[in-house]
Amino acid sequence: MQVRSEREQRVAAFALVLTIIFFVLVGRLGYLQVVRGEELSRWAEQNRIRIVSVVAPRGAIYDRYGRELVTNRAAFTVSLLKLDQEQTERSIRNVSAILGLSPSEIAERIERQSKKMGEYSPLRIATDVDPQTHTLIAEHRASLPGIDVEVQPVRYYPYNDLACHVLGYVGEETPTEILGRAGLEMSYQRFGEESGLAGVNGGMQVEVDARGRRIGIVGEEDPIPGHSLVLTIDAELQKVAQEALRETMADLRAGVNPFYGTPLPEAQEQATRGAVVVMDVNNGEILAMASEPSFDPNDFAISLSVEEYEELLSSGALTNWALQNAIPPGSTFKMVTAIAALESGKVNLTEQFYCSGYYTKVPGTAPRCWYHIYGGHGSLNLIGGIAGSCDVVFYELGRRIGIDTLERYARLFGLGESTGLPDLPEREAIGTVASREVKKQYYPNDPEWHPGETLSAAIGQGMHAYSPLQMAVYVSMVANEGIRYRPHLVRKVLDSEGNIVHRFAPEVLADISDEISQSTWDAVRTGMLRVTQPGGTSYGPFADLPIQVAGKTGTVEWDSPLLDDDGWFVAFAPFDEPEIAVVVYVKGGGGGNLAGAPVARRIFDRYFGFALQDNPTGYEAGRHLLLPDDVN
Repeated sequence: MQVRSEREQRVAAFALVLTIIFFVLVGRLGYLQVVRGEELSRWAEQNRIRIVSVVAPRGAIYDRYGRELVTNRAAFTVSLLKLDQEQTERSIRNVSAILGLSPSEIAERIERQSKKMGEYSPLRIATDVDPQTHTLIAEHRASLPGIDVEVQPVRYYPYNDLACHVLGYVGEETPTEILGRAGLEMSYQRFGEESGLAGVNGGMQVEVDARGRRIGIVGEEDPIPGHSLVLTIDAELQKVAQEALRETMADLRAGVNPFYGTPLPEAQEQATRGAVVVMDVNNGEILAMASEPSFDPNDFAISLSVEEYEELLSSGALTNWALQNAIPPGSTFKMVTAIAALESGKVNLTEQFYCSGYYTKVPGTAPRCWYHIYGGHGSLNLIGGIAGSCDVVFYELGRRIGIDTLERYARLFGLGESTGLPDLPEREAIGTVASREVKKQYYPNDPEWHPGETLSAAIGQGMHAYSPLQMAVYVSMVANEGIRYRPHLVRKVLDSEGNIVHRFAPEVLADISDEISQSTWDAVRTGMLRVTQPGGTSYGPFADLPIQVAGKTGTVEWDSPLLDDDGWFVAFAPFDEPEIAVVVYVKGGGGGNLAGAPVARRIFDRYFGFALQDNPTGYEAGRHLLLPDDVN
């Protein structure tokens, strides 16, 4: 009886243990089902169903004739779907050998993206891998759990650096979010209430197995492609402007005259930066905007190292020198001085000035004319003063009208204020108009305005500072006799079906045509025409051009002997019925005729359709390249 009792006790104890275990398991099951059921169900679903974002193709960017300047191309991208730690680490080790990346590099990319994308999203390891790499990954798929290769749209700039400062570039915020980082890519990332260039991403619910391999698609939402832009830019004219500027600067640095090909007395080794703006004088459309040095936006579309970015930044390649740089205009400002003097009655067209090479009418100063090495210009009137860019004539005009009148007329042409360009996000250089207030601001220890400073201001030196874009607006106003248009780069915004979402019309910001007499316009424009005729400062480059060009050279002289002179050339054509204005600036170019006029000549040749024949000095007229009002 005692033995049976012990057995019964053991059975009873065992039964008690089983009962306790049963209730523990039931309790645990209840806890998991009732308390954490929803959470655990979500975890299971996330391991089985992955949400894959489908990147929307960005909208294209076209020139005014429909040439595709920016588009997208298909590229293989390698992603990782995180599994358990052991499988993930094995996949990283195996795929690193195929991609040529260290495991630590891949792990760092995954960690960085996990913070933004979450643990259950595909994480981008490599973009734009070549077909050979894609094949290798497919062949080793069994040893690469969680690794997937997808086809994604990548931004593509088929003409490389063409109009790069206008177009801008993109960068990857996350694997599924591509942002415009500069230029039009940035400013039209979104367009008001519309999707803009970026579009709207779609998505897929993808079912995967335990190894992270896709089994099928559970559901999907198509992406909405981005809007496209039709620009005012003429790609061919842009190409000529960039090539002419780049080649001219290279000639100058090599000690070669860019137009004649003859040796220079000395090389212009500092000719490393420059800009060109070509504008329609009758509506403000920018036909070309070039800046040197340049860059290839394709480099940003995939990946760019910190070192490569810093090198571009330090070289000045990421700066749009047409927009973001303000410098003294030199003698290209003299039309303002002439207009101010004529309109204030301080000079007439019959008055003769005498240039001995020096000006001595202001006590304590004796500024010289650039032509002093030849004994001065001798006797000449105002129109001759513009044609020969005689400093003595404009010193005298500056003395007569004073700095306040000079400032007022400069501001009539929009100098010293924003041009109102709406299309680029980069901060526009506003510059300064020489004035008493500017003197007080920049020289607080010597705030008084001195008569000698007026002489300097009258020839575009001293405290004046304007961007090439501001100068293009100013020259356009001289060409069209007083209408200031808002410069712009975009003509139309199109949806993905090619329908017009928005059309940009010309916008008049100011009209000073009635504030300046017709006789003054005629005199100043005639003086500019004489610049490109025999005896003018830029006759050579335009001697054989079949149309008449009105221009003005400008040279910026710096106080430091270590700095070479900068060169400006501004012009419009045709003289009788102006269509386009051209502004060329070359830092360290040595002078406007040397550095700027050859670039402008090539631009006029392209725009008006003149073809260079076997005779290097003979041009024949070709088809005039009309710019249509609308291009679908």
